[in-house]
Amino acid sequence: MSRLRSCTIGVCPRCLHIRGLSKHHVFPKRFFGNGDGNRSALLLCSECHEFIEGIIPYSIKFTKEQYLELHSSFLRGAGFDELTSLVNKYERKKRNYKNDQRVVLVKITKDRLFDLRRQKGFQNGVN
Repeated sequence: MSRLRSCTIGVCPRCLHIRGLSKHHVFPKRFFGNGDGNRSALLLCSECHEFIEGIIPYSIKFTKEQYLELHSSFLRGAGFDELTSLVNKYERKKRNYKNDQRVVLVKITKDRLFDLRRQKGFQNGVN
C-alpha cells in the first residue's frame, strides 16, 4: 500500500480545483496519534486544508463518528456556518455529558455522606 505524499498535484475533493494537495488526517494526530490506527486521511488543497483545520477545535476531542460526520459535511460543500454549528453541537454534547457525570457523582457523594452520618448516629447535625 502506497503512502500519501506530503504534496501531490491533483484534484481537491472539496473545491474540485487542480492544485498541490497535502495530507489531512480525518482524526487529528494530536488526539489519535500517527500510527496504524489513524490511517484515514484526505488530500486537500491548501485553501480547503486551512479551512477545515480552522473549524476543528484544537483542544477538544470528539468521537470518531463526529469527526467522520464533520468531514462528510465538509466534503459535501457545507459552509462555515453549517460546520461551526456541527462543532458547537458536539461541544455542547460533551459539556452536557461531563455535567451529567458531575451531578451523578455529587448525588452519590451526598447519599454516601447521609448513610455515614446515619451509621454514626448523627441526626440533623447534632451528635
